[in-house]
Amino acid sequence: MFENFGYSAINVGKHSVDLGDVLHTYKFKLEDGTKYVVNLQVFENINTCVVKFYLNKHRNSPNKFNAMANKGKAKEVFKTVLKISLKFFSEHPTLSFGFIGANRLDRSNQRGVESYDNTCRFNVYTYLAMSARFGKNKIDSVSILDKFDVFQDEKSSIMLLVNLDNNDADKLKCEVERIVNEDYQDIFGIDLNVQFNRYH
Repeated sequence: MFENFGYSAINVGKHSVDLGDVLHTYKFKLEDGTKYVVNLQVFENINTCVVKFYLNKHRNSPNKFNAMANKGKAKEVFKTVLKISLKFFSEHPTLSFGFIGANRLDRSNQRGVESYDNTCRFNVYTYLAMSARFGKNKIDSVSILDKFDVFQDEKSSIMLLVNLDNNDADKLKCEVERIVNEDYQDIFGIDLNVQFNRYH
């Protein structure tokens, strides 16, 4: 079910990172050889996976999640990130997921730095998560979206998909808000004050 869209990706392994979390890494490349890295960081204390990706050539840059490729392949890249996430979910069906729509840093055409509010990537994640086309990807004959309670914070461009196997979605939502607002504030360098709202 996962081979019908996006590029083929390979799992290059996993390792422990800060706070006892586990980072799963995947790679794929475009027709011209451009390579992408997809990180699935599992926060084991809250059983939640945060999905991030970047160009391999930017792997050592502090702005690796913000840089633009300008290859005209954004749609297929996002589809591939989605495919990797879906497959990972099929292997870990109790996980919840978080998607951070990183703001763009693109100096090549004078667009400059995008704000954190309602970013382009965030809107793409929203479209992919909610569209009927991708909602038809099935696991155990149930729509993927039917397995999650969906929360968003547009001003920080973060989407949270809370697994319905979690008995207290609101409790997990509050814990993720705390982690972002307190423990990971230095990642963004601004006061995000994340407050998730349920998506309708």
